[in-house]
Formats: sequence, C-alpha cells, structure tokens
Amino acid sequence: MSKRLAVVGTLLVDTIHRPDGEIVESLGGIAYSVAYLAAQVPPGISVEPVCRVGSDQWAELRSTWERLPGVDPSFLIRDPSPTPRNTLVYGDEGNVTSGVGDRSECPTGLLAPLTEQDLAPIEGADLVLVNCITGRDLSLSAMRRLSAVCGRVYLDVHSLALGFADDGTRTYRQPQDGESWIGSADVMQCNRAEAATLAGFHAFDHDPAAVERFLRQELVRVAERRPARPTVVVLTEGAKGATVLWRCGGRIERVRVPAPLVEVVDPTGAGDAFGSGHALAWLLGADPPAAAAQGTLAGAAACTVSGIAEPERLREAIETRRG
Repeated sequence: MSKRLAVVGTLLVDTIHRPDGEIVESLGGIAYSVAYLAAQVPPGISVEPVCRVGSDQWAELRSTWERLPGVDPSFLIRDPSPTPRNTLVYGDEGNVTSGVGDRSECPTGLLAPLTEQDLAPIEGADLVLVNCITGRDLSLSAMRRLSAVCGRVYLDVHSLALGFADDGTRTYRQPQDGESWIGSADVMQCNRAEAATLAGFHAFDHDPAAVERFLRQELVRVAERRPARPTVVVLTEGAKGATVLWRCGGRIERVRVPAPLVEVVDPTGAGDAFGSGHALAWLLGADPPAAAAQGTLAGAAACTVSGIAEPERLREAIETRRG
C-alpha cells in the first residue's frame, strides 16, 4: 500500500563558513530533508516537498528532484523572486552564549509564508513533516489546516524558536502562539535550546528539569485534545543522541537513544537529517525508541559529508553506521 509523506519548509542557498576556514555553497533548508528522505525512502512512499522556489533555482531544482528516488516535485511553487540566501558561520563548539549555539546564521530575501491554499494539494497525506527552516515557512492557520486534514503532523521546531537581532542574525526568542504550533502537531522535534526557549527560559541558562516538566505538560495537553493520535516529543542532543518522551496510556515514557560515533566533517543539516529519518520511521510504523534511533543514525551520517551529497552517498553513509 502506497503512502504519502509531504515535506513543508523553505528552500535556501547556504554559504557555510566552516571552522577550518573552508567556505562551501550549497542548497539548504528543506533541501536537506528531501535529500535524506530520498536516501532512505523504500518503494511505495511518495515524498512530496512543498516550498517556494525562486526563479533562479526553479529549472535546475525541478530537474534534480525529479531524479531523486521517491520524490515528486510537482507540489513546488515557483516564485518570481530569487531564492533566499543564508550565511552560516561556525565557531568553536563551546561558543553557546549567543547566536544559535555553535554558529551565527543570517538569512536574507525570505519569501512569503505558505498559505492554506498553497498546501491544499497535500491534504490527505499520511504524514506531513513541517520543518520550520526560517520560522516564517507557513502561516499558523495553514498549520492548523494540515493538522485537521492529514494523518499525522511532525513539527521540527527549528527556527520557530528564533527571532532576528539588530544585525540580521538569528537569536533565540519565545515564539508567538507557541502553544498553538505545538498543539497542532502529533510529533515535535527540538533541541535543548529550542525546548528551553519554548518553555520561556533563556536558551542557554535554564534548569533542565523545568524544561522537561514543560515538555511533559505539553504532551498531556496535546494528548487530551487529540486522544486518538500519537503524541511524542524528541529532544535532539547532537553527539549525545536523543531523548524521546511519549504518551502511553495514562503515563509518559522516556528513553535515551545514543548516537553513532562519527568524525564530523560538516554539522549543517544534521537536525534536518534526524527529522527525515525519524519521520520516515514513524510513517512506517516504528515505535518511539526505534524511530528516534533511525533519526540519530541519519543525523550522524549527515555530519560525515559536506553540504548535500547525492542520495547514493548519503545512503552509503547511513548504512555504514547501521547496527
């Protein structure tokens, strides 16, 4: 039986300044999710990306994605403006007091959020992966509509927890209507800084126990609104793996899932790769710990390549570290 996995987000052109001084330009944003889904998707799964594509990337992207395994690019939306650009500058791993953890990030030329009308063609999808690449990827009303008409909604918080500093770089800030965004999802992915921001704390100055209490409360709240649907929160923690919490009957279960040990070449897109593996595993019926394990495997593999590699190379990177 065929299944539909829609991916909603923003396409970017990334300029990545790596710690070793190398500068890499690559497609970014939703392109990471699509590439890693193509590397893992089995026969019978249709990957349906929805994003605005600037006129400068339209022809080449359509041609490229038409050749990716399982990917159907017919849901893309052409925009007359150029594709937004994003400059990422990585620093030392210990630099976690400003910016976005170990890097500064500065997107420019963002396009309009996707509307309910833009997303109407994917209504009825079995699972929708909403990857908040910019935090302005879709309107809240569009998110609520997806929640009402699709099988499951997977929310990668990502830049939903980010605002803009005076110089245009991203910085953590509590989002407007955060509870409404969370309440529209069946599965939520976030890192510790994003979770702390959602809970109303400074991203890097908080009590982890208080953050976890917040997440548990949100699990209960969402489960009460949507009792017939699964409710899961997964905290991604880089090289430490992930912690997954899920509603099981009247209680909340919690499991820590380790990540494979890898030599990091480029961490850009690791969270997107995690989301692709985790969402695909959910679609295929995995239980929460197994789904999180697939996510950590994809995320670790993403760190071993620079930019976005071909699906065959990505698949090889994942399979090499499986088991």
